[in-house]
Amino acid sequence: MPLINFSTSLDSVEIYLWEITEELSVLEESFPFTDGERELYYSYKSEMRKLHWLSSRYIVKKIYGNDAFIFYSKEGRPIISNSTDNISISHSGIYACVIVSSEYDVGIDIEKIANRINNVRKRFVNEDENNVIASNDIDTLTLYWAIKEATYKLFSDLDLEFADNINVKVGALDDINVQIVKGNFHSSLKAYYDKLGDYYIAFLYIQKNSADKG
Repeated sequence: MPLINFSTSLDSVEIYLWEITEELSVLEESFPFTDGERELYYSYKSEMRKLHWLSSRYIVKKIYGNDAFIFYSKEGRPIISNSTDNISISHSGIYACVIVSSEYDVGIDIEKIANRINNVRKRFVNEDENNVIASNDIDTLTLYWAIKEATYKLFSDLDLEFADNINVKVGALDDINVQIVKGNFHSSLKAYYDKLGDYYIAFLYIQKNSADKG
């Protein structure tokens, strides 16, 4: 279980990344399932889906203890059973990651760079962004998707449309600003990212409860 604790600019925001090297059977045998978790887990058909689910839950238990489990709000936001910390979860390929904070609302996404991102370009890239991303720039497309996915999670109660409501602007020195506009709601904040081989990890945070549209 190669678990990496990323440093961020804030002491109260922590990121944990797990490179999944274990066999599924090994993880299954040692995981302390609740009855509800067991039923959900064995409803998954894909082995990769099971690996991602288990690895993200192992990270949570590593941070908050074996009694901790994840449940979800009606908007789909993950909640830690034994803590008031905010949490966001993502996984892709061989990685699972978790971001937690006691002071901030958080959103995270990890994405593997792959050509298939071009198939959904029109779904998440708006006209302004399309003008600055070359047609064959899979790398930048993947980064934009990761940023927008993390933004969507951060503002989960808004049910944002990636192209219509989230605008990514890259400034000097790769400083990335995200603008969120939906109805009367307007917000602008900085996005952070890192590249791990052929993966991008992107995350955002905002003062606790500021991500609520009300």
